[in-house]
Amino acid sequence: MCDYIKSRQHKHKMAENEEKETCNLPEEIWFHTIAYLTSIQDILNLGCTCRRLNEITNQNAIWRRRFKGDNSHLLHLVPQTSAFDRVIASNGESENFDVEAGVWKKLYLKASHALSFRNRHFNGVSSVAGERLCAEFVANPSAARNVRLNGVRFDDRAPGKQSVEIWVKLNKKKPDGVIIGCQSESVSSSRWPKFHWQILHVGPDGCIRGSLEPYKFMKGPCINDGQWHHIVLTASSDWQCMYVDGRVVCSINFGIGHELHRYYMKHSQIGNGVISYGACTPWGEDAMPRGYCGWYPYHGLVREVRIWSCQLSGAAVRQNMHLQRIDLVQQTSNELCALIGYWPMNRLMSGLWPWQGSLVSCTSHLEEHKQNSVHLRIVCTSLT
Repeated sequence: MCDYIKSRQHKHKMAENEEKETCNLPEEIWFHTIAYLTSIQDILNLGCTCRRLNEITNQNAIWRRRFKGDNSHLLHLVPQTSAFDRVIASNGESENFDVEAGVWKKLYLKASHALSFRNRHFNGVSSVAGERLCAEFVANPSAARNVRLNGVRFDDRAPGKQSVEIWVKLNKKKPDGVIIGCQSESVSSSRWPKFHWQILHVGPDGCIRGSLEPYKFMKGPCINDGQWHHIVLTASSDWQCMYVDGRVVCSINFGIGHELHRYYMKHSQIGNGVISYGACTPWGEDAMPRGYCGWYPYHGLVREVRIWSCQLSGAAVRQNMHLQRIDLVQQTSNELCALIGYWPMNRLMSGLWPWQGSLVSCTSHLEEHKQNSVHLRIVCTSLT
C-alpha cells in the first residue's frame, strides 16, 4: 500500500515538474505555437493552465494578428488616457500601439457577436412565430413623426446605385432560406405578399443567390462549409455584380430601376422572406424545396450588414472585407458614396447612430435563451 502511495506521489511530482517546465518555455515558442491554434477556445483554455500562460495569451500581439485587416480604428472604442492619445497621434501607423495588455483580446471577442436565427422553435413558441422570426428594417425612430419611411429602401425610391455587404455563416443542417427578403407586406401581416423578391438567399444546394432588382438573380458558389463568408451585391442602373470573399462570381447586364413592381416592395428584413415557384419567377427547382411557396426562413448566422448608396469597386470590396466597425473609419461616406445603413451585430456600440434602433425582433447567439425568448414573443405578439 505504501509503495502505491509513493508511486502516485512520484507521478504527481513529475506532472507538476513537466507543467512548470512547459510554462517556463520561452515566449517566442509560445507565440509560435499559439499562431497555429485556429479555435479561440483553445487559446482561452491554454490561458487557464498557469499564470504565465494567462499573461502570454492576453498579449495584444496574439489577438491583433487574428484580425485579417488593419483595424487600428477600433482602439478609439476603448477608454483613452492622455498617454494613449499621444501614442495614437505620434504613432498612427505603428504595429505596436502602447496600450494596456488585453485590449485587443476584448475587442476581438466583442467583434465576434452575430445574429442567430437557429432557435426558431423552442420553449413552446408556435411554429408560425418561429417561421416569421426576422430582423425588420423599420422606420428610423429619430426621423420626423410625419415621415414614415424605411431606414433602408429597396423600392422605387431606392438609390440609383446601391451596394449591400453582409457576412453569413450557414447552418450546416439547414443551410437554405432567405437571408434578406423584400415584399409588399410586412412580415407581421397576415396578408399574402403578392409582390416579393429575394435580395439574398440560399437554396437547398447551399449556393448563394441574389439580386438588387426583382425577378433577376445571380448565382454564386456553395458556401455551406461551416465558415464565415463575405457576400457583396453591387449595382448601377444597367449592371450588377456579386462578390463572394472578395472575388467576382457572377454579373448580369440588368441593374436597378427596371421593374415596375419595385413600387410595391415597401417592406424588407434580415433572416426571412417569401419565395414562390411558377412561370413568372426566375427560380428552378434547385433554388427552393420542390414545389415550395411561402415564407422561407433562414437558420444561420449574420455578423454584419452594410448598405451603401453607390456601386462599390472591386478594390473597395476587398478592402472592406476585413474591416470591423467601418463606421469609425475616416472618409467612409461622401456625397457620391454614403454608408446609409449599418448594423454591426456586436457589443462594440459606442453611442447612438442614426440607423441604430432600426433592427427589431433579432437574436444574438451570445445572448441567453431567456432573452431570445423575449425577442421571439415580440414576433409572436405582432402576429396575433
